Amino acid sequence: MTPLRFLLLSFVLLFAVVAVLLVREQVREHREELASIELPELLERLHQRQAALASSSTAMLDLETAEIMDPTKATLSAGSWKDGDRVLDGAVGLDGILREVLVGSIELEVRVEDTSGNATSLWTRQLDADEIAPEGMWLHFSAPLTDVARGSISLIKRHVPTWMGRFLGTGRPDPLGVVVWRKPTPRPAKQDGRPNVVLISLDTLRADHLGIAGYDRDTTPNLDEIAQDGLWFDTVVAQAPWTIPSHHSIMTGTNPKKHGVTRPRRGQTSFSPLAEVFRDDGYATAAFTGSGYMAARFGFDRGFDSYNETPGKEHKCRSDVERVFGQANRWITNHADRTFFLFVHTYEPHRPYCDTHFVEREHIDAEDKIKQRIARYDGDIRRADMHLGQLFDALRSAGLVENTIVVVTSDHGEELVDRHGALAKYDHGHTLYDELLLVPLVFAGGPVTPYAGRISQQVRTIDIYPTVLELAGLPVPDHVDGISLIPIARGHAEEERTAYSGATAYGPKRESIRYRDWKLVRTLGPRAVRGDEPTEPKRELYDLTKDPGERLNLAESRADVTTDYLDLLDEIGTEGDAAAKPGAAPEADPPMDPQLVEQLRSLGYID
Repeated sequence: MTPLRFLLLSFVLLFAVVAVLLVREQVREHREELASIELPELLERLHQRQAALASSSTAMLDLETAEIMDPTKATLSAGSWKDGDRVLDGAVGLDGILREVLVGSIELEVRVEDTSGNATSLWTRQLDADEIAPEGMWLHFSAPLTDVARGSISLIKRHVPTWMGRFLGTGRPDPLGVVVWRKPTPRPAKQDGRPNVVLISLDTLRADHLGIAGYDRDTTPNLDEIAQDGLWFDTVVAQAPWTIPSHHSIMTGTNPKKHGVTRPRRGQTSFSPLAEVFRDDGYATAAFTGSGYMAARFGFDRGFDSYNETPGKEHKCRSDVERVFGQANRWITNHADRTFFLFVHTYEPHRPYCDTHFVEREHIDAEDKIKQRIARYDGDIRRADMHLGQLFDALRSAGLVENTIVVVTSDHGEELVDRHGALAKYDHGHTLYDELLLVPLVFAGGPVTPYAGRISQQVRTIDIYPTVLELAGLPVPDHVDGISLIPIARGHAEEERTAYSGATAYGPKRESIRYRDWKLVRTLGPRAVRGDEPTEPKRELYDLTKDPGERLNLAESRADVTTDYLDLLDEIGTEGDAAAKPGAAPEADPPMDPQLVEQLRSLGYID
């Protein structure tokens, strides 16, 4: 070895040693900070986390009334457990400092130990350090006590370090000293006959790529089977072409002009979302989402006892679908004796398109980029459909299908180079053509069986809200724009529903009306754009019976229809603008977590 190489190697080794020592010192400082935290201070930290989500505080623990147990004495005596109790409710609080002091993961377990010393695990959860919210978080659990002998209930905490964690040292102070838990509450099983509700959103799923819609690829064998025995609507219009406003329309039953949440900022509306309505009626409520624009910071956690975010597709093709559905399936199993509302969201088949099932089966040439991308998009649909089938298996295994309403839909479709010129994209959010607005909608489960069949009449995603409430026997709030679909399903004739859509994400501001045989798209004005946008007409009118691809603009030649539809738009605009004033309540928008920024970038939302 030459002297120069020896010197260079020595410098590299010295740099590595210094770096490790600096990291070790940083961990030591964090742990000294951790050791100085007293229980009241920790509870205040977690209380501030709750206060930051004041308008959706039900997602957090009510620290005013909940009994917080000392982490060193996390045991509930057998005397607190009555003979009729069948479910254990509780919550574990984690301080955000764990992100800094854990070099590895934390494993939590709630177990019961009988008088003979036999232990039974009731609930477990393992989180990596980066899964813990920087501001702290609560993990809610409901564990079945069926066939479990009475005994003392304890919270077990384990630090599972990586090899680096072991090297840096995992001794005192205990990094798990900032874990607290609410005194667990045993209770009887539910006695009522109210139906459960499971709402599933497969993000970016366009309606014409489903097997039941006649698509030439076998993308949705499980959804096809579910639809055959359920209630399927084949012309369903989303109220916005991207995630945030469309999901708020689904969750509140209102058009974007009314709910007012149309930009990626922290905010909620004053209109009660489905989760809040069900929670107020005594339902257990939980959500498992792919995060991104479905993160709690955008107001989606309101009304949920537990709102779980599983970032996916933040690193190339790392999908969220397996983790999201896996967590949802376990939650169903653990809550089989509760009446519940469950929301499941996955970023399949959202970009990036990854699954190569159809690419490999059809031997698609790698140089044919368009066919490659569409085949991968279809592969992602098939992967999501597989997990959808597994969720139904979980419902069947728990004996819940006959008393559960299952709704499968999407927030919007996807453009797969359907347009020409500058509008030719693999994207969504920028236009209001049907490839972005038509989505699937299937209702299934025992309570839906009397209404099974296929409905071709046009409906809207805002109609999901009142339909689910009617099926569950709950009153529909006055604020709702949607109309229950049950009368249509019963065969009652009614006027076709007018479908309003708007709240484009980028490019010119647009809004549309789809009614009967016609569709009008109005371009309202410029907005900061992503990429080059062509100069477009102010009004576009399409005859959907003769031109379903929306190619021939008839706005001038059919001025009579154009005028009528502009009047319809203006009526909805006036009503929506008036209602939106008390509805939208955006808060100051603090910087987003770097992990969320990276995920939004990988999903194509941030350049």
